[in-house]
Amino acid sequence: MKRCIAVAIIWLAFSEASAGFLTYAQWEALNPESRMLYIAGATDSIVNISGPSGEMRVAKHIQSCLSSSRLTASQLAENIRILASARPELQKGSVQLVLVQYLTQLCGPPPD
Repeated sequence: MKRCIAVAIIWLAFSEASAGFLTYAQWEALNPESRMLYIAGATDSIVNISGPSGEMRVAKHIQSCLSSSRLTASQLAENIRILASARPELQKGSVQLVLVQYLTQLCGPPPD
């Protein structure tokens, strides 16, 4: 249940600016550097959420997780490609959806 809540909060944060999002297919067609830069920006938008305390708690949890994982933006982008290659249903939506799925797997649900 916590996982669903965390994903829902992150998804809601993304929904405000969804017009500028790339589909997974568009993102995958980019060169590796452009994919990395796009993911870095998308991740930054998650960890810099300002809003209700629940959203901020999730953002801090993800920021802490990413910091302790020491993943580079390039590694994060590649891990997202690996996840999507194993789960073709994720390739039908936005790359942000794959990012959220990956972060949920990597970081787990935020603590209460």
